[in-house]
Order: sequence, then C-alpha cells, then structure tokens
Amino acid sequence: MLKGIQALNPSGENLADFSCVEKFAAAYATDVNDLQHKLPQSKRLLERMSSEDRPETLLGFVSCIQRYKDAFPELYRLDVISVCLSVSTTS
Repeated sequence: MLKGIQALNPSGENLADFSCVEKFAAAYATDVNDLQHKLPQSKRLLERMSSEDRPETLLGFVSCIQRYKDAFPELYRLDVISVCLSVSTTS
C-alpha cells in the first residue's frame, strides 16, 4: 500500500510505476486498465510543466491533477484517497 502511495507522489522515486500502484489500486476497486494507461501520461504531464508549476508533494499533485480529473478520473480518486488515508490513519 505504501509503495502505491509513494508511486503517486511526484517526488517519489517510483513515480507512475504501475507495478507499485497496482495492489493499492485493486484494494480500492480502481479500473486498473484505465490507470495503467493514464499513469505514464500523468508523468509526462508533470515532466512538461515548468519547474515553478510542477508539484513536489502528493497534496500538490492532487491540486494539480484536479484540473484534469475528467481525463484522469482513477488517478485523481487514488490521489485523494492517498491524501485522506495518511491523515485518517494518523488520527
């Protein structure tokens, strides 16, 4: 689960690595086929952003990808879960 969350973090070493995200996505009934195709696209989106606009945290990535949530619905949903999961388990 933690590897999956790390792979959604733009500063993570395994950013957009589907093999890391797959189990996390399956645990939340995500359309893994859609996610498998969208992860590389989201990574390219981040790479094309200027360094000033590129998010460095998971929360920043959620804010960034929110503009594109219709194009990346499964990714956006997992990002929101990742942010909420961290807070809810800490509580």
